[in-house]
Amino acid sequence: MKKLLLTSLLFLVFTDISNVSQEKGLLSKVLERLEAIESASYVQSHYTVYPDDTVRQREYKRLTKEYNLPSDTSVGAAFAKLHLDDTTRMDNAYDGTIKARVDWEEYHYETSDFTKSRWPYRVVVPPFFARAKAIINYVLNTSDSLVIQKTDLKDATKLKISIYNERIEFVGMLPIHITQLGSNEGFVSEYILWINKKSGLPFQFQRTLGDNAMAESIEQIQTNNLNIDNFSISNYIPQDMPKRGSANKFSSDNLINSIAQPWDAVDLKGQPRSSTEASSKVYMLNFTSMYCGPCKLSIPFLNDLGNRFDKNNFDFVSLYQNSEKKSLSSYLKRNAASYHVFLTKRAVFKEYRAELFPTFMILDSDRKIRKIIHGFKEGETEAEIEKAIKDIL
Repeated sequence: MKKLLLTSLLFLVFTDISNVSQEKGLLSKVLERLEAIESASYVQSHYTVYPDDTVRQREYKRLTKEYNLPSDTSVGAAFAKLHLDDTTRMDNAYDGTIKARVDWEEYHYETSDFTKSRWPYRVVVPPFFARAKAIINYVLNTSDSLVIQKTDLKDATKLKISIYNERIEFVGMLPIHITQLGSNEGFVSEYILWINKKSGLPFQFQRTLGDNAMAESIEQIQTNNLNIDNFSISNYIPQDMPKRGSANKFSSDNLINSIAQPWDAVDLKGQPRSSTEASSKVYMLNFTSMYCGPCKLSIPFLNDLGNRFDKNNFDFVSLYQNSEKKSLSSYLKRNAASYHVFLTKRAVFKEYRAELFPTFMILDSDRKIRKIIHGFKEGETEAEIEKAIKDIL
């Protein structure tokens, strides 16, 4: 019996190794086809959804023009993402040297050459084919523990890649092993590629990390139809559009010792709330998001924080953007959040220059911003926030 069991286990192990080897062979062929693409244009759909939810969040479509850029070791491609209803309007772009973003609502643009970045890599969301190449290259070359599950569909092949005990996120073309959110023991990073059987090219992608999943798909694909010599970010920026000042000038850190601006919001029942309700001596604004790992990590601490101080001395609120309304209640319930949570306009986040999540702003009794803390690192940020509160009290 023991011999039979051992034989069965060995068969399963060798079968698994054989399957992974076969699927890697398929991925190698897909990579060859991708590397033959020097340029491409396509309509790209993007959305985020929680695994146990069917509600799509942050859904949008853009026309993307992508150019292969093998000399660029950060992203591997240059690109421009354009509005479908007016393809002269750019959302964001990257040319291998700078990235640019246009704010059509406030009519300005901003650029970054990454020299003042706090990160050791270029934080750029890659275009579709560049991302697909990055995922495949990682799978073919990594020593991380992974399993590839193949499913044959009518017109496509679905490849589900499960990476065990690792939290892997792709920044540009670089696979980043995230370790700052605690132990990854038992964690599974999941990437799915759908490959068109006729063209041999990927056309859909999904990434699931913990609580949320992000997906992209492309259609109306044209390949090798563009010339990178004709690509320039300046072509997409109107001559009369002003450039926003340096990132440092607009950093939220420059709000230290300034009076906090009034804000309006609604609670989860849709009732109006505002900054005028804050009555404690010290008040904290937590700018946060459902799509942020450190934000989720901070929830147990925030649950406890309100109980550590008398409400007359300290209180706080967590502010989410209105765009997160659809799934926020289920997210908070799932993570057992038990403190004040309001929804507010994106304009409030802009007013407070809250671009990194989470951001904690601690106000004194005069509602002057006395301390700003970015991010959440377990075992460190808790003490930093508590000390700031006590120092002001």
